[in-house]
Amino acid sequence: MWSAARAVAKAAETGQPLPDVPAFHRMQTQLGAWPMRGQTTVIAAQPGGHKSGMALYMCDRMDVNVLYVSGDSDATTMIARLAAIRTGSPVSQVRTNLETHPGYYEDILADSKIRFVFDATPTLTTIQHNLDAYVELFDAWPDVVVIDNLRDVSYTSGSATSEYGDWRALMLEFKTLTRETGVAALVLHHTLESGTDPTKPSSRKFLDGKISQTPEMVLSLGFDPAVDELYVSVVKNRSGRADATASTWCTVGVLPESSSFFSKEPVSVY
Repeated sequence: MWSAARAVAKAAETGQPLPDVPAFHRMQTQLGAWPMRGQTTVIAAQPGGHKSGMALYMCDRMDVNVLYVSGDSDATTMIARLAAIRTGSPVSQVRTNLETHPGYYEDILADSKIRFVFDATPTLTTIQHNLDAYVELFDAWPDVVVIDNLRDVSYTSGSATSEYGDWRALMLEFKTLTRETGVAALVLHHTLESGTDPTKPSSRKFLDGKISQTPEMVLSLGFDPAVDELYVSVVKNRSGRADATASTWCTVGVLPESSSFFSKEPVSVY
């Protein structure tokens, strides 16, 4: 139990925003939102909505210590994306060159602070063991843990509970982890495809499994491939403004070929 006075130091330590990323600066200045230490942020979109690209780009540009649990994508895909972010080369070209010039990309990524877990079907125990290994290796918690994505994670191996039950149990575990350690959790998840437009952010009620009760922040993404624009809406934010209907968003430019992002226009209203 903490007195209010003693809790001040803990609140100051864990409630700080992660470092700014210029491409997403308008999330802070216009929407008043950015992931914070000691909290869980869900980044949700339909398949192909650039949620993985956004998370990876953010982690690289923030230059913080990251444990990235990549159940959704294999090592070749993620390393090609990260190298493309750093070089500006097309992901397809990097994938080809990885076989012929691996040393070049080892040098490019040598100072990356991202540590990957490429288990295709991770469980909560998998994540816990890798966090323990991280602490054993670095004598500190990572700044950020990325779960990519929630649908690939089971609460326990061979779990007999429902998928939705697993997701809700996992979100409670992530809430406990972030509060106890000060780690920022970025949990990637899907929005429902039926009845929604993938080029626009979906409202909070379309978050698959209705898991919005637990995280401190939920970001809903829409991607329009016709103009290569990503629309980011804050549909839940315990620390500030939110628009549950996702009718307000900021616009971020996307370079899909190099898995990169750049700042564009102010907030738009649809």
